[in-house]
Amino acid sequence: MGHHVMCMDVDATKDEWLNQGQIPIYEFGLETLVRENHAAGRLAFTIDAAAAAAGVEYGELQFIAVGTPSMKRLRRPAPRAGGGGDHRPIHAVPADNHR
Repeated sequence: MGHHVMCMDVDATKDEWLNQGQIPIYEFGLETLVRENHAAGRLAFTIDAAAAAAGVEYGELQFIAVGTPSMKRLRRPAPRAGGGGDHRPIHAVPADNHR
């Protein structure tokens, strides 16, 4: 009962940490939640695009989460016309998962 979640990242080090139960960010209660669900087989981490694409086939919902650029990164390259954000990382995800 419940949901099965597959998380894909391009950072092999982060993937390894998460699969070992090491959480690289702090959010109250997150470490326990991740460890318990990973151990129960409800939460998986991968850098394998083919595995993630297979997850899309059975998943009811898909979320794309990409890093939030810092103000320093926003200054290089120049901010986009109209002040909008750089959506290239979001658009790259479907392309990466269908190679």
